[in-house]
Amino acid sequence: MNDKEIKILEASITLFSKKGYGATTTASIAEHAGVAKGTLFNYYPNKEYLFNQSLIYVHQDLVDYVSNLKEKKDFKKGMIEVWNRTIDYGLKYSDNFNFLIKYSNSPLLNDEVKEKLNNQGKFFFYVYNKFQTRGEIKEPYYLFCNFMMQDVVATIDYLVNNPNEDIEKIKKVSFDFLWAGVGIEV
Repeated sequence: MNDKEIKILEASITLFSKKGYGATTTASIAEHAGVAKGTLFNYYPNKEYLFNQSLIYVHQDLVDYVSNLKEKKDFKKGMIEVWNRTIDYGLKYSDNFNFLIKYSNSPLLNDEVKEKLNNQGKFFFYVYNKFQTRGEIKEPYYLFCNFMMQDVVATIDYLVNNPNEDIEKIKKVSFDFLWAGVGIEV
């Protein structure tokens, strides 16, 4: 992927996140990216394709940011790492995170894109299943993921609205809330 493609993707993520899909035009994306509208169409034939590619791009960015774990033998400690990194990502890259949360279940996503998103997250599925079979985490996986993401969103929202709070303390407290609901103490 070249610099122009990345600029277009990042501009689309910002505008889709802030203005919504319907209110964002390809012309505004091209302008925001600093490229000609024709250049945008050289890489992305239409707005829906660009939207889907943007979601794949930002999802991979989050997975890459979160998945290089130091802790691999203790599920709870590994989850704390994932938790902290996910919240850090949401605070540091708010447009990306908001876009991902807002549109990850969009009806605009085709089956191919849904499969790519699932494949990007297979690492987490593998790790989860490994520890679930050892009796360290409750099932089912997708319910766990929904609880986790809703709790991450609530934590980020709380931190954004309470900027004087101790971020590390709030991350710990909010993880404790999540773990009380999904973890199995061994």
